[in-house]
Amino acid sequence: MTAADHMMEVTAYCNCGKCCSWEHGVVVSPSHYLALALNTFPPVRVKRRRPNPYQDKAKQKTFVFDKYWTGTTLKGCVYEGKWKSGSC
Repeated sequence: MTAADHMMEVTAYCNCGKCCSWEHGVVVSPSHYLALALNTFPPVRVKRRRPNPYQDKAKQKTFVFDKYWTGTTLKGCVYEGKWKSGSC
């Protein structure tokens, strides 16, 4: 058996979401979600949802409880990344 090199790009996340620019949210309409943030006051805010401009609309998923981007050009888009467990 020979040795093999593997290259992998990974990202580490903490549980706060703040340092990685994401937050949990609950869908309240096609264009809005309730942002759930325990570290802010008020802990619940209505925010605007928007489709991800870099992804095909047919592939975009919508769940009642999901994660949303809070920064960058994807602000308000559903976070589509995978965790190390393979879940979203």
